[in-house]
Amino acid sequence: MMETNFDVIIVGAGPAGTTCALNLAPTGLKIALLDKAKFPRDKICGDALSGNVTFELNKLPTTTLKQFNSFKPKKGVQGIRFFAPNNQYIDVPFPNHKKYTELPGYVVRRYDFDNFLLEELKKHPNVKIWEGFKPENLQVTDDEVQITNGQHSLKAQFIVGADGAHSFVAKALDRFEVDKKHYAAGIRVYYENVDGFHHQGAVELHFQADLAPGYFWIFPLTDNMANVGLAVSSDQGGQRQFNLKSKLDEIIRNHPNVAPRFKNAKALETVKGFGLPLGSKKRSLSGDRFLLVGDAASLIDPLTGEGIGNAMISGRLAAEHIMNGFKERNFSSVFNLRYDELIYEKLGAELQLSSKMKKLFKHPRLLNFIAKKAKKNVALQEVLTGMFDDLNLKKKLGDPLFYWRLFISGK
Repeated sequence: MMETNFDVIIVGAGPAGTTCALNLAPTGLKIALLDKAKFPRDKICGDALSGNVTFELNKLPTTTLKQFNSFKPKKGVQGIRFFAPNNQYIDVPFPNHKKYTELPGYVVRRYDFDNFLLEELKKHPNVKIWEGFKPENLQVTDDEVQITNGQHSLKAQFIVGADGAHSFVAKALDRFEVDKKHYAAGIRVYYENVDGFHHQGAVELHFQADLAPGYFWIFPLTDNMANVGLAVSSDQGGQRQFNLKSKLDEIIRNHPNVAPRFKNAKALETVKGFGLPLGSKKRSLSGDRFLLVGDAASLIDPLTGEGIGNAMISGRLAAEHIMNGFKERNFSSVFNLRYDELIYEKLGAELQLSSKMKKLFKHPRLLNFIAKKAKKNVALQEVLTGMFDDLNLKKKLGDPLFYWRLFISGK
């Protein structure tokens, strides 16, 4: 068995892992990035990149953002079109993120985006990338971390679990948990020739009474493609006894807002499913010599299901914490608790607010009320637009009194 020594091992080459590595690369630390897949590879996801993603690209100590601006396989979007259960819709523009990129949001297949980040990482000679590395054993001792796969044995001072919802690292280090109250199930299928997209580009969320607070989505892609899918809470799907694939097919064939747009559409693949560990529950994200990031840390937004932005934020915070660990030569569980605190200082309030809003959005009548009011209420339109950047505005949407005031205002 070949043995190799590193300073940091990162397991998982998605956005969380590559962001962590890209932030660490300029430090000169010897880094190993492992992934069981060979890239480019598909990743089942909604493929939407929020302003948080472009913000994190801008913060990287590399030319990654400049390269992304010239990256071709991306579809620019400028907002969200929300469809209420009564089939009324409202358009909510994204705040202007031109400070960071050309447009405030994008839709990019993970097949392309994850490979783009990995190719950027390959420019750094102190980073060794191991594709097709399926880990079999992980041990943490007082002196080091060791991960093996039968052919190779890698050792380091620190390991980062960035390997997704079914994280090998989290399982091996007793941090893996599936709590259906804080978990969602989703399915996705790529289509071509879907009609009727917003002329300026918008992702679409279709809320329906039997899915709420889950939703059906249509996200536009380049080359006349679309990412189509739906997501529901895991406990919700079990209680309501419906098959996700059958429900998706029913919407595409029969829904009055949807079916006409799929008249000439063609599915490009079979339907694929995935799990979403939601950030509605505070968890332990670290221990002796290890940190969890991204989906392995259950940081997905409980309301929208968006996870790429939070994954990249956690990757950057993990890198900053690891650099401090090497400065102090401290990799202990007590020291690493500071990473947990950093994550929840940065993301905790928004995750909890999204969880609160999710509970409110279980009520179809409330969604219908919001859609109706937003058509003519400028203040509500401003709140909906600002909620993507301003946590205080988003808090209004999580406050039941806000809707009562709208109701009695008559506006």
